[in-house]
Amino acid sequence: MSNDVAAEAEARCESAMAPSIAGVSAAAMLAACGGGQADEQAAEPKSQAERRRDLAAPADYTPYTPEELAAAFAPDGQGQVDAQGAARFLIQASHGPTVSSLAAVRTQGLAAWIESQFAAPRGPRHVDRIFEQRDALGGWSYVGIVHTFGPENSEFMMNEAWRAFMTGPDALRQRVVAALLEIFVITTRVGIIGIGQNQVTAAAYVDMLNDRAFGNFRELLDGIARSSAMGVYLSYRDNLKAEYGPDGKETRVPDENFARELMQLFSIGLYKLNADGSLKLKKGKPQETYTQDDVFNLARVFTGWRVPKPVNGEPDMAEWSKPMVPVAANHSPEEIRFLGKVIAAGTKAETCLKKALDIVFAHENVGPFIGRQLIQRLVTSNPSAGYVGRVSAAFANNGQGVRGDLRAVLRAVLLDPEARAGDVGGGDLPDIRGKVREPMLRLVAVARAMEAGDPGTIVFPIANLSGASTGVGQAPLKSPTVFNFFRPGYAAPQSELGAQGYVAPEFQLLNGPIIAASINKINEFVRVADDYLLIELGHLRGLAPRALVQRVSLILTGASLSMADEEAFTQLVSGVSPLNPKLRIQVALQLVASSAAFVVQAW
Repeated sequence: MSNDVAAEAEARCESAMAPSIAGVSAAAMLAACGGGQADEQAAEPKSQAERRRDLAAPADYTPYTPEELAAAFAPDGQGQVDAQGAARFLIQASHGPTVSSLAAVRTQGLAAWIESQFAAPRGPRHVDRIFEQRDALGGWSYVGIVHTFGPENSEFMMNEAWRAFMTGPDALRQRVVAALLEIFVITTRVGIIGIGQNQVTAAAYVDMLNDRAFGNFRELLDGIARSSAMGVYLSYRDNLKAEYGPDGKETRVPDENFARELMQLFSIGLYKLNADGSLKLKKGKPQETYTQDDVFNLARVFTGWRVPKPVNGEPDMAEWSKPMVPVAANHSPEEIRFLGKVIAAGTKAETCLKKALDIVFAHENVGPFIGRQLIQRLVTSNPSAGYVGRVSAAFANNGQGVRGDLRAVLRAVLLDPEARAGDVGGGDLPDIRGKVREPMLRLVAVARAMEAGDPGTIVFPIANLSGASTGVGQAPLKSPTVFNFFRPGYAAPQSELGAQGYVAPEFQLLNGPIIAASINKINEFVRVADDYLLIELGHLRGLAPRALVQRVSLILTGASLSMADEEAFTQLVSGVSPLNPKLRIQVALQLVASSAAFVVQAW
């Protein structure tokens, strides 16, 4: 956001933060006072206690090497990328810089780092871990068994998402998955199915996003459409074909929920767009992309799909982790007309789905509609028409005649001149830039700044932080509706931003109480993180107060902390005894994490 427009956002944040900073900092300062030989015979089944011990064994954890530490914070000019530019890039392209990622970007360069992330293996499959946890705990609840930061619950997959976001080495993939989860929304709030099925379907859905985050958008649409989690959430699992009375009139029609959201939210949006994301006007008015007849017809495609039947020898409920399958007897046989195209009557379910998704994928709106949202999630809330157009062009053609290549799209989003403006040699900053950071992503960034590692506990010990009084007001997979925590076009009513035609989507989620509560919870996390996670603060040790504040600012804000805040924070850190270096580091982290420069990703 520009300096003048961002002032409104920063004032809103600072007004909520002012009492919190002083209170938390004061509180922090007051606190200062065996393996064996393999047996040729089949192993005996392990007891529940043994399974718990195995799963709770400490995970391998090496946050960074001395060489990486030196490269990450080397003086500018000694690497391909300056420290601030690398940090800014990683704030956009990951959940926040770590020592190793800073070193990699500075030595490899931005484009090479992106390619290395495309090639990096993904982490453990969430479905596998969900079943391991269920088996180790003897059920779907860890309440009273696992000590967690945040209220205990039975939602293993939410804890799994925190683990991947905070500790996953595949940093770009995890950042993109988080963005995709806010575009193609599911939630574990649904109570239609049992808690076990709920967790397994959610785990399989996130696994699918991990697998297809760097693939083709057409494949991503297919994974979404076949997902049992989406089938449950948008009510087309076991969706039945129409029935007709003696007079030929329909007495039952297919559920239209997914058909509508597939077009409205997941692909083309409500209004026809130019390639640069601007509205296509007709006689000065927007043109709708689809009609109710289109929804009615498309709904026929999503009839007859169900969760596969159990297979002998598989874990109980494994069928819920698989894509849905068609049941021919329940699939609509009628002709399907939508978006100006026709699928012939009698087309089988599999072919029908393929043809329908091909039609949606080919629509000219998909590139600008999805491209703009990826820009908003990663870089800036108000991209220029030129920026959206360049990303849309990459979606339309990756340079080799391929449409929908998400790798090409991500390169375009992250390496665009508008994204890199402000870097050394990157050109002038646009007048309107940046975005508000969501509370859960701020917590993840702080965890990564502290080099958080997986402790190897049965369940990752970060739990349900979606409550405004017990958490940060937000958590993975806890969106209240299919419209996400906020809409991409949201602007606060009667705000200066809205009056000037700009949007600030995350402000739909944020209000004074949530801003204050999230800052307090994040500051609490800083104080107690090593009670739950593996933490390494060596990269912040041995620094004078000002140098410490500057390094924390580099990691958390891309060195965008104001001079006034830097001076005030340096004085506060100086007030902590040098005999307690850990507390000095915690206070510096708390202060910078409470600053407007961290809450508002703007530079």
